[in-house]
Amino acid sequence: MPVVRLTHPLADQMLSTIRHNRARGQHTVLRMADIVLALQTEHGFPPDEVGRRLGMEAEEVSRLTTRVGQPDQHAGHALNKGWIPR
Repeated sequence: MPVVRLTHPLADQMLSTIRHNRARGQHTVLRMADIVLALQTEHGFPPDEVGRRLGMEAEEVSRLTTRVGQPDQHAGHALNKGWIPR
C-alpha cells in the first residue's frame, strides 16, 4: 500500500490544500475561509503574506477572513422531502 508522509509544517500543508483545490475547482468558500482565518490567527501569517502565497487579491483575503454576510448553509434548515429513493 503506498503511503505518503508529509514533513512540511502544517501551515504549508494548508496553503497547498487551498492551491490544489482551487486549481481543480473543488474548493468551498466557507471551508477555505476557515483555513485562511486559521493561517492568520493560529499561524501568524499577515494578510498580505496569505494573499501572496495563495495568489489572492487583498480584497479576497479580507472577505474570507471577515465572512460578513456568509450564513451557515445548514443552520436551522431541514432536508427537503422532494426526492424519494426508489
